[in-house]
Amino acid sequence: MSVEFGNDFSPTWAGRPPGASQEDFLIWKSWRPSNFKRFDKFNFNVRLFSRMTFARELAPEIRQMAEWNAAKRIDVLGWCAGVASIIELRDNAGFSAIGQLLGYRHLFTKDFPDLTQVKMILVTNRQDRDILETAETVDIDVEYV
Repeated sequence: MSVEFGNDFSPTWAGRPPGASQEDFLIWKSWRPSNFKRFDKFNFNVRLFSRMTFARELAPEIRQMAEWNAAKRIDVLGWCAGVASIIELRDNAGFSAIGQLLGYRHLFTKDFPDLTQVKMILVTNRQDRDILETAETVDIDVEYV
């Protein structure tokens, strides 16, 4: 497993995050102005690579393309004083957003076992009460825009 962070972005940067869908960008645009001061820097579209097994031998360039396409992607990784926050931007958040955050944290901490704290934040515009209650039981902060 490996992680590709991409570029570091200042919290004051107000552009469109790399890899963001239109829905994610609208949520980010609403959330960032009142929250950017909480962080020292951001990484966007952070790729989490896993070692893949293939049924047959592939050319190196085809293998690399397959691994890049299969990589999991963290929407936003926020950093503050050495604490990582995995941030999922989601229109009308459902249970899948909770599962993604839990999976991302598990994979991320495998590569960075020395990080003492990795937070999970779900930023959404809508969700139902069951999502909020479930997120609280697994230490996911839910923030609204």
